[in-house]
Amino acid sequence: MFFVDDTGEASVKRCPSCQREFTDSYKFCDQDGTTLVVVLPELRARLTIHFADGSSREVMLPDKPLVIGKAPECDIVIPDGAISRRHAEIEIRAGKVFITGLTQKPS
Repeated sequence: MFFVDDTGEASVKRCPSCQREFTDSYKFCDQDGTTLVVVLPELRARLTIHFADGSSREVMLPDKPLVIGKAPECDIVIPDGAISRRHAEIEIRAGKVFITGLTQKPS
């Protein structure tokens, strides 16, 4: 899950051991106690989601795959009838972004 600060920028730190990501408020990995390092936002791919009401949301993409859908366990939750519970997966491989559809119709 990603968190956006007051400036609209995502504050992300990563554990160099397990690669889990944390908000800026964490200093150590809650799994192994390793000191977290800041992920530089300007070097990250971003996804911008535009909603029907005109609002938008920007998410920085991590190095691990993200699942988009309307189910609460998804990494990016979009509560829309046209979106499936597990709609798509976004993954960065070799510096390129890949989007894979996970279902054929909304559920």
